[in-house]
Amino acid sequence: MILQGEFAVLLAQTLRLRAPRGGWSPAGTTAFLATLRLRRDLPAGLAPAGGWSMNLPLTEGALASILNAFGLHVISRNPLRELTAREAEEVLVRLASFFRVIAPSTYTTSTLPALQLGNPRAPMSPFTP
Repeated sequence: MILQGEFAVLLAQTLRLRAPRGGWSPAGTTAFLATLRLRRDLPAGLAPAGGWSMNLPLTEGALASILNAFGLHVISRNPLRELTAREAEEVLVRLASFFRVIAPSTYTTSTLPALQLGNPRAPMSPFTP
């Protein structure tokens, strides 16, 4: 099982966000991601539905809501299922090229391209190719 705070650190590293002095911590990372604006037409915040709970397990549903904030169209077949660290890392690896397209160096408080993977009318699971 992977905790939400641990996943937040992995996500920040995958996004190649500039780490603060002392590196990323679960608390610092979740606080930062919760204020990150991905697109100007969306409210600020990259977090699971309901916000980050650092010490709770990352579930399929929480991961889907995080990925949806990027403009992906992801659903979960079992939203309450807790993910393992390997599963969470696999999702990030599979989406690494997508995350490179939206390189953090292009992030500003008001702009980020609205990108989509796949058919926006056909939701996909993060575990289905």
